[in-house]
Amino acid sequence: PIEGNCSSLPAQSTLALLARLMITLTWSPTSPETPMNLNKCMLSLLVVLSGCSLFSKEDTGLTETMDAHKEVFYYEYEKVWRATQVALAKYPIKLNDQDAGLLETEVIPARKIWTPPHKAEKHPFAHQYRLAIKAIKGKSQGRPAVQLRITKYKTRQKDFFSDSDRLPSDGLEEEMLLYRIRRELLIQKALDRAASKDNSF
Repeated sequence: PIEGNCSSLPAQSTLALLARLMITLTWSPTSPETPMNLNKCMLSLLVVLSGCSLFSKEDTGLTETMDAHKEVFYYEYEKVWRATQVALAKYPIKLNDQDAGLLETEVIPARKIWTPPHKAEKHPFAHQYRLAIKAIKGKSQGRPAVQLRITKYKTRQKDFFSDSDRLPSDGLEEEMLLYRIRRELLIQKALDRAASKDNSF
């Protein structure tokens, strides 16, 4: 994974540097795979730059809520489910039921709680959370559509004797996961298109 502050270099310098590096690593005038490799690299470059801007501002416009974050993806159900699994690959998974459209993580303790890059936040030891994702299959104007609902159940344990309190989520992690799913679908779509072009020759 790429780490560090994306804003430490001017945007044009960063773009030029990454483009030159990718072309150098993939270009071979005698290789028939060069055009496809370049397509993959330019797609990756676009993803890197868009990822840098995802959390470039502290003012996200999100409000704390306990509601699910939703988005509709106009792809086949199997592709959306696969992209969701890729997006949550680093999470400990408790439930993974494709037929029911349910995906749920294990309870994540305070020391492993996700923190956005622009925050240096330390979570209290008593905080923990889990993520629940519901995929609903349908159609829109004759084309396949899948609505994803991501709910973050964040709780705080006051003491050993009291029940835990549910806390609102700032929504950043849920939006980050929806972004990853959207990105994975776009990458797969571009790769499928490039592969179909290669097979046509």
